[in-house]
Amino acid sequence: MLKKTKTNEVQTFIGPNCVVEGKIQDLSSIQVDGKVTGDINTEGDVYVGKYGFIQGNVQGKNVYVYGKIDGNVTAEERVELYESSRVEGDLKTTRLIVHEGAFFRGTSYMEDVQVASSVEKIFRGDGER
Repeated sequence: MLKKTKTNEVQTFIGPNCVVEGKIQDLSSIQVDGKVTGDINTEGDVYVGKYGFIQGNVQGKNVYVYGKIDGNVTAEERVELYESSRVEGDLKTTRLIVHEGAFFRGTSYMEDVQVASSVEKIFRGDGER
């Protein structure tokens, strides 16, 4: 169901029976099939599975949504909303793809977005946590 390439393999996985509360910061791609209450910031891709739910803001290189996000989404390259997705929040990206049947309530901003450098600063200790 979820696309993965050699260079963007998922290294962080939140399973369907897992509930995570708090902020997640990661340098690799992350797949959410459970529930996350809190923000997700990564330099990699974010995959939200069909039964995945994120209640918080999401930042990543690409964000692929099959499940639900209740929060703002910022993607350096693209956001793709699949037919089973439901997103309530603002989207900021350079490319937006919305498949038939996807639900989106919010405002979309199409612009160049630089996410990676802000996440990298946090891991080096230059940014706020």
